[in-house]
Amino acid sequence: MTTADVGSRNVAAERLAAALRRPDWHRYAACHGQVQVMFPSNRGKPLSGPATERARAVCRSCQVVDACLSWAVAARPSDGVWAGMTPSEIRRYALAVRSAS
Repeated sequence: MTTADVGSRNVAAERLAAALRRPDWHRYAACHGQVQVMFPSNRGKPLSGPATERARAVCRSCQVVDACLSWAVAARPSDGVWAGMTPSEIRRYALAVRSAS
């Protein structure tokens, strides 16, 4: 077995583990299976621009956006668009909710 084989198996194992950790509501999400849309490349910069707007448009049509937002506030994702928000927007939203309580 080569190093590449081991690396490939590690990636496959990580993807399987991630799939098993997905919340139950995720299978009903409008973004289900749209990884390229929901995780636009930002090359180390904050998410913005047309790619982010495409992801937000998917969220606007989603029937589980409230569950997604609740998950995102608790999980604090570091990338992607969740419930129509970028990670920095989710952090600001969570802070505002905590401050209002």
